[in-house]
Amino acid sequence: MKPRTSSNTEFRIVTCSYVLSLIALVMVIGMALPARQAFAGTVTYKDTDNKKELDNPSNTYVIQGDGKLHKDDNHFTVPSDSSSEGHPIRITLKNVNVSQDGQDPSYAFITIEEGNYVIISLDGNNAITGGENVQVGDNNGMAAINVDEGSTLKITSASGDGSTNGKLVAKGGGSKYGGAGIGSNFYYPMGDLIIAGGTIEATGAHCAAGIGGGRDSEVGNITITGGKISAQGGEYGAGIGAGDHFSGGDGGDLSNLTISGGEITAKGGKDGAGIGGGEGSNIRGNMLISGGTITA
Repeated sequence: MKPRTSSNTEFRIVTCSYVLSLIALVMVIGMALPARQAFAGTVTYKDTDNKKELDNPSNTYVIQGDGKLHKDDNHFTVPSDSSSEGHPIRITLKNVNVSQDGQDPSYAFITIEEGNYVIISLDGNNAITGGENVQVGDNNGMAAINVDEGSTLKITSASGDGSTNGKLVAKGGGSKYGGAGIGSNFYYPMGDLIIAGGTIEATGAHCAAGIGGGRDSEVGNITITGGKISAQGGEYGAGIGAGDHFSGGDGGDLSNLTISGGEITAKGGKDGAGIGGGEGSNIRGNMLISGGTITA
């Protein structure tokens, strides 16, 4: 299922080559986004070729800074079929502090389209708050990070798998049709998610999981192998797993959930599990917990 949007406007990350000279690197770190794509704050990125599509696994992509986000100049996208597990796209979040709240966005702050394998490394303290799109009449909530069906997102610390260094506070948007903190927007089928390190605090909006599905979102596989994780579901959503299943079909259903490590605290909203399903959702596969320290 393709995401539903009310605008064709989108902004795509630009690239940073491994072969940058030191002088060029210093210059681009201080470079602000062009006016048409500007954030209100000081969010910057590394840019060497102005390609404006994050589709080259040979490059490293970095987002850093803070600011209030403007309407549709407010998101970074990994285009469809740009990477694979053998040749992943790598993104570093470095002290990002941004919010879509009140900005009527059409996309999550980071949107990973189908057919990708993306690794996000956490450097410093990061905070991302999703918004809600009110133009379509349904107040569709956005996740802080949305992973489309058919893609895999792995989140880890900048210093390596298992470490709790690097932090991300992720909050979904949507007062009625909520998006997850990390996972999927409202009604978007979600791909696979792996958490292997870092410190993560994720909160789902109304009827969404903290980590996993937005409201009425079909959820892929969730795997946790390390890190320190705190997840809070919105009303009727799981802390980690699926959101509320309200509209019928496969929406709200969870595939497989595997935990083999990490320090995890997970709380569901009203009628939602700490780990597992939201209200009315089904687990189509298996839940396997073989390690970690878990409070749920």
